[in-house]
Amino acid sequence: MTYRVVAFDLDGTLLDSRRRIRDDTLAALREVREKGLKVIVVTGRHHVAAHAYHDLLGLETPIICCNGAYVFDYAQAAVLAANPLKKDQARALVALSRRHGLHNFVYTEDAMTFEDENDHVKGLRVWAEDLPARVKPTMRKVDNFEEVIEQALVIWKLVISHPVTAVLDAGIAEMKRDVEVSYESSWHNRMDVAQLGNSKGGRLAEWVRGQGIEMADVIAFGDSDNDISMLTQAGVGVAMGNSVDEVKACANWVTSGNDGDGIAAALRRFVL
Repeated sequence: MTYRVVAFDLDGTLLDSRRRIRDDTLAALREVREKGLKVIVVTGRHHVAAHAYHDLLGLETPIICCNGAYVFDYAQAAVLAANPLKKDQARALVALSRRHGLHNFVYTEDAMTFEDENDHVKGLRVWAEDLPARVKPTMRKVDNFEEVIEQALVIWKLVISHPVTAVLDAGIAEMKRDVEVSYESSWHNRMDVAQLGNSKGGRLAEWVRGQGIEMADVIAFGDSDNDISMLTQAGVGVAMGNSVDEVKACANWVTSGNDGDGIAAALRRFVL
């Protein structure tokens, strides 16, 4: 089988546990691009938090962000396709989060906003400290989300979390009863909440068709629940060794973990 597109999730997949892209992965991806394949990043991240990796890889393709909520082209600094949350949905989610004591990270058109820092926010801020200014993500502390939502042009998604999984689960259960949106786990204690109908797989399939390519010609890599739609629609779905069992069960192939040479090994097997 000859593949034409390689699609990658970032965290837990293309990135190791220190948020770096391994040298063997970079070398394999250079070979992949030299063979004429398109490489596209499909992430739960905001485009401002993925820019450094897109730049490092030297990609010309756009990026699929926030689990398919939108497609962003860095060259044009433009959104190419989008399906954001409505403001009343975002307000309801914030209100329910407050009731359950959950942490929110609200993604607006150009920034990731937070009222209080948790470990997730602190980790991203530490990671971003040494990045060049042109790719440094915008993370903005705000007084209250209600004002942010009122003033925002777009709300891409909310990242809702709590260190105690049972507390998060209880809050999300109530949200699912009251607010009809998409809920996808992106980490063991984090839930990505975006507009209904968005998914990594759906948006990737849309972009691929626009290139005159079929999903059968795609090899996709992922590790979390929000990657399942992409792995199951691709010609070959590759789960990382650090994936949860549900993700591995949906993949055609399971490679080694993101701290090993799993991506390079899979690319050598299927592409190179």
